[in-house]
Amino acid sequence: MMIKLVFWLVPLAFLGFSFLARQGERRRAARAAAWPTASGRVVAAEVTSRSVSGNYWMPQVSYAFEAAGTAYASDRLRPGGNPQFTTKSKAQAIVDRYPSGSACTVHYDPQKPAVSALELEAQNTLSLSLTIIAAVTAGLALIVSILA
Repeated sequence: MMIKLVFWLVPLAFLGFSFLARQGERRRAARAAAWPTASGRVVAAEVTSRSVSGNYWMPQVSYAFEAAGTAYASDRLRPGGNPQFTTKSKAQAIVDRYPSGSACTVHYDPQKPAVSALELEAQNTLSLSLTIIAAVTAGLALIVSILA
């Protein structure tokens, strides 16, 4: 009986970590919403791929802006980083919003202007990954519970 309980604690722990990660992502996005903005210019925009046990597509948008008289450059789309998608079309839709050479509005941290973002959506990458791990471990716990 104790082994079954231990197997169920693992997915519950991952769900708890997922919830905490999601709350942190929302707080980060809320803080960024209060950041000042600056006019920027898109330098380059493309979709890149990466493979870690599956294909992921990421929009890469490089931009330049000026804050408090200093020039900065970044490729961070959102306060938590750049999103990853399992379909290229979703990443392409974001890249299409930022053609090279176009003007953009940059949100930047007034304490560290090098930290900036073009969009203010919360990043879901970590919380989503933890939720998937929780689902997989819950499936394994169910199998162990049935077989034990």
